[in-house]
Amino acid sequence: MSSLRLCLFALLAFSLVSLAPRASAQDAAAETPAAEEHPTPTAPPYAQAVRHSIEKLVARDFDGAEVDAREALRLEPGRPEAHYYLAVALRAKGSGEEALAEYQATAQMGSAVSEPIWQVRGMQGAAEVLENLPGRLGDAREAWSQLLAFAQGNAGAIATELPRARITAIDRASEQERVYIEVRQRIAAREQELAQQAAEAARPQRRRRGRGRR
Repeated sequence: MSSLRLCLFALLAFSLVSLAPRASAQDAAAETPAAEEHPTPTAPPYAQAVRHSIEKLVARDFDGAEVDAREALRLEPGRPEAHYYLAVALRAKGSGEEALAEYQATAQMGSAVSEPIWQVRGMQGAAEVLENLPGRLGDAREAWSQLLAFAQGNAGAIATELPRARITAIDRASEQERVYIEVRQRIAAREQELAQQAAEAARPQRRRRGRGRR
């Protein structure tokens, strides 16, 4: 779980930078004493809600992180960050299907606002969740394939090694599952064949016993 904490700390730093209000050129040039008397503006409510959600994720307060992420969504439903951190909180709480929907929303919102980093994070999160949902391994492979295609078409967005490795792992697991099923089917067929042979061998013995009793 330490890797998760390190990841969340990194995400916190990134989000605080990306969500911080950007000063205009006019503001940057205004270095007079009168300008310095004004207090530094506070972060907008959306940014504060996202920051609080991340802080609670780091503290493993997943319920609180969910509440803050949903508040951020209420304030600005068209931004990808809140969808992402809501997905992380839901995933940590074991709500896989809900987390999947929020990761997918993150990818969609990231694409809509031309922020590839959030598109990548949403796609990766969705693929990881699909791998752990029963019966969704094929969907997970497709999700990783889409992420690989995105990585190949967007240099620097994400390294191709991760999706390639996951696709390879899924293919191996699928092949092992196929072999396992075939072996179980052969064992079941052999057991049924032996049972039939035993039943046929027992019939003459029962007939002879019946004749002896007469």
